[in-house]
Amino acid sequence: MELDENYRILHEENNVILQFYENRIRIKKDNSNEEYEFTQNYYHPTLKSALKSYLNKSIAKPSISEVINKIEEVEKLILKLNK
Repeated sequence: MELDENYRILHEENNVILQFYENRIRIKKDNSNEEYEFTQNYYHPTLKSALKSYLNKSIAKPSISEVINKIEEVEKLILKLNK
């Protein structure tokens, strides 16, 4: 499930993974460029804890309106999951 342009939720057998991802470019030994997807995984026991982690990671030095908007976004995602 895509959360925004850089975060998604994945499921494993016993874990919920909050994954940060972005496209990056690396320079190969022959000086050519290669695009790849960088990922960093954060493992959680439940979807709720993964979503809380997403809130913490996606809001850096937020304003009050940004916090309210993020909370509303997560509440919408939770509602979608319950359907």
